[in-house]
Amino acid sequence: MDLIATIGGDSLQLNIIEDIQHFHTVTEGKTCINADTCGDLDTKRDNIIVTRGFEKALKTSGYVKRVYLTVVNGNHIDESHFNPAWLKGFVIVDNQETEWGCFQILERRTNSEWQYLNLLENLIFQGKEREGRNGTVLSLFTNHFTFDLREGFPLLTTKRMFTRGIIEEFLFFLRGDTNTTSLSEKKIRIWEGNTSEEFIKSRNLPYIKGVMGPMYGYQWRYFGAKYEIDEYGVPSKPSGGVDQLKNIIDMINTNPGSRRIMMTVYNPIQVDEGVLYPCHSIIIQFYVEGEYLDMFCYNRSQDTLLGVPYNIASSSLLLSVVAKITNKIPRFLNMTMGDTHLYMSHSEQAKEQISRIPYSFPTLTLSDSISMDIHSITVNDFVISEYSHYSSIKADMVI
Repeated sequence: MDLIATIGGDSLQLNIIEDIQHFHTVTEGKTCINADTCGDLDTKRDNIIVTRGFEKALKTSGYVKRVYLTVVNGNHIDESHFNPAWLKGFVIVDNQETEWGCFQILERRTNSEWQYLNLLENLIFQGKEREGRNGTVLSLFTNHFTFDLREGFPLLTTKRMFTRGIIEEFLFFLRGDTNTTSLSEKKIRIWEGNTSEEFIKSRNLPYIKGVMGPMYGYQWRYFGAKYEIDEYGVPSKPSGGVDQLKNIIDMINTNPGSRRIMMTVYNPIQVDEGVLYPCHSIIIQFYVEGEYLDMFCYNRSQDTLLGVPYNIASSSLLLSVVAKITNKIPRFLNMTMGDTHLYMSHSEQAKEQISRIPYSFPTLTLSDSISMDIHSITVNDFVISEYSHYSSIKADMVI
């Protein structure tokens, strides 16, 4: 079932497409109906185009699969005729810009960005106000996402994401590094607030500026190894401990049916040596089903506006890289979040983001040179293509 409509312009007109030939192509061989006057929609599903009664059609579960939408430049949108909010659950799969606006094709998708947008909306309208370590938040406990990587790489489209920064931070973790100065030198400043001299001093830690302590990647690669620094607070080259990443790759290759293909960043003995308690990747478990590889991760604490988009992409990178190394196809990323919160200072940015209709996800292509030689992997081994997105949304990280 398809639907065709026009919104916007100085005066709203429905169902007028400037490219008349395209309009006839869309409607050829199909019956055009007004959903408000045609009775039971369940009896009318084949070869139908909805040209009136949009709200009823779009709110009838699963009725409309595709929307052809013309957006005309101008400030007037008559929501009594067509409200963009009715398009929840749809993603933009094609967008053709013109001098008068744009023509879009939208399709209903399940494991899409709407999971994230719905979470933001739920936090705004249903979140419980709480005082946290670093400010007032709206909080919900226990939320879950599932992304199917066969349908695209889940890099959010409702704001422009800092793709290079996400990949470089992921590689930083993958190598087991803990001195974020190497990220700052690449103009990736996401750790500067939590590794400043002032913040490190507030945590009573002996590190030089930029050092995070035995967090994240250190636990992936050197779990249990003593975290040593020199007299200046610079971390020494790590050795020993358990290389959890190597172990999971070995198990996927040699014992794919194992229920122990897992790793953790939470080490109770060393957790206070980090500048923060680990927020994400507390537990990561892999599941092999034939040629497919799935991954589950549990995230303890989630800054929904700034942190969650990074965590979705970074976890998807981990699944993709491990699948590449083990000759599997990355499939489902399942992500469960504990304390999921929105800082009150981010409320307006969140409202702006949930007003946007997402695009379909981009494609990730990995270089065939990626191997267990982790230190040889660079940002150039990752290619993101077909990434359509809105403009960035600026928000300060709450330290």
